Amino acid sequence: MNTILDAWYLFLRNLRNSSRVPMIWAMSLVQPLIWLLLFGQLFRNIVNIPGFPTENYLAFLAPGIVVMTSLFGATFSGMGTLVDVDLGYLDKMLVTPVNRNAIILGRIGGDVVRTVSQAILILLIAMMLGVGFATSFIGFVTAIAIVVLLVTSFAGISNILALRIKEHQLFIMVVNFFTLPLMFLSSAMMPMAMMPNWLQRVATYNPITYAADGIRTLMNNSFDVATLGKSFLVLVGVALATMVIATILFRRRLV
Repeated sequence: MNTILDAWYLFLRNLRNSSRVPMIWAMSLVQPLIWLLLFGQLFRNIVNIPGFPTENYLAFLAPGIVVMTSLFGATFSGMGTLVDVDLGYLDKMLVTPVNRNAIILGRIGGDVVRTVSQAILILLIAMMLGVGFATSFIGFVTAIAIVVLLVTSFAGISNILALRIKEHQLFIMVVNFFTLPLMFLSSAMMPMAMMPNWLQRVATYNPITYAADGIRTLMNNSFDVATLGKSFLVLVGVALATMVIATILFRRRLV
């Protein structure tokens, strides 16, 4: 019970810190919106290729942009942990009776809520542009659940990297090096069937693929049990694994 309460208070602290700099929230939406509007127009004729799964490229692209927003927001979660270490906040926490696991859980929880909020805004903007949910409101809620799992997974990975690297500039370099390739090594921007064989094999092992496919199915098709089942199975597994590893590394960091 103490762990939950401690994590809750630290979660609120994380959100308050983020809300004090609203420009962070605003700027993190600019790039996804540019991609949504620019790529939606630039590649709109790609739907004329035989076998393309949707009649409107924006309907195919929107889930990918939602995933991209989630990925970009989640992968910088570890930066907050490094800042807390450098400012001495973490050392102050260690002289209090706060549960050690709650520190990392509160950090990741706040980042998850902030990033998921941004993804919801992107979804709403896409709907204003004419992209709907074939599965209605229940599908919308299910898509948000997929986003939560994706953000949790990569926020955990981000904190794992931060706890291992322990240096701001190197952390930023590593995150920037991997983030964009991970997007293009998935089905977020292009159907799997239209990728080269080697790229299809790589995308099969990419959690982003399962998030994008799950949201895309909900927006454009129906409740496909097979697709959604794989999406939740993979994302729940990755989220649990990364959270456990991040918590273990964090506790070792405190020793």
